[in-house]
Amino acid sequence: MKTFKILLGIVTLPMALVGSGFAKEIDVFLMAGQSNMVGCGLVQHIQDELKGMSGYKKIKYVLLNSGEEEYSGWGPWEEKVRGKRNIAWFGVDLPFGEILGDKHEGEYGIIKIARGSTSIVKHWHPDETRTDEKLYDHFVQNAQAAIQDLEKEGYNVTIKGFFWYQGEGDCAPREEKAAMEYGKNLRRIREKVREDFESPDLPFIAVRIHPQKERWEKHKDKVRDHIVAVCEEDPKSAWIDVDDLKHLDKVHLGTKGLFTLADRFYEAWVKLDR
Repeated sequence: MKTFKILLGIVTLPMALVGSGFAKEIDVFLMAGQSNMVGCGLVQHIQDELKGMSGYKKIKYVLLNSGEEEYSGWGPWEEKVRGKRNIAWFGVDLPFGEILGDKHEGEYGIIKIARGSTSIVKHWHPDETRTDEKLYDHFVQNAQAAIQDLEKEGYNVTIKGFFWYQGEGDCAPREEKAAMEYGKNLRRIREKVREDFESPDLPFIAVRIHPQKERWEKHKDKVRDHIVAVCEEDPKSAWIDVDDLKHLDKVHLGTKGLFTLADRFYEAWVKLDR
């Protein structure tokens, strides 16, 4: 009789789990910033690589690359065609998704909301901006809508990391005050994201920008130093060095650089997620 009871427990346990409505699990990563986060990788340069890639196909994506695009549902990764010549581009979300899908089981989502030629003080600050374009609000509203859709589908959503690639817009020649205050503004964004997504220990990973055009030289080092300082003051933050990566036009990372950046994003996140 004792043996029978043990066997019965083994048989009925899975049935109980199935009937209890356990939620599916999905880990979601957030990405935001300006043109380098939008991405300037050329899809035509990775046609052969794409044929051998399969990890990114397992990832759910929400990719909004302007302040006007609104969330309309999750989907697979798709190249973004833009410009007068209708060139297909990609960002770091593609190779980062490839790494996640290749190295991990389970389900993952990437929400990237970015817009080129933007600054913290003019567009991204959570509390007030110098223009009517409130990109932080746009980011949060669309990301939360995407997360709510997952929850409606029965997912238990865990926000696993927030990646930030922005700062060139705050070191322009006339932006001395923006450059001087970049640290406190970046700190506020990190604080507000953790608050709005109810993740007080959310890993935060920021790229130390490396624009090489003369017009940014005056204030560039101030912004770079602030990015490093803000990340090093917090045990759940890290900064990424891209000084050694090739920049297409002395501002934007190229195709190979984006793949290397994805590797560095992943390595930094793994250390913070322990």
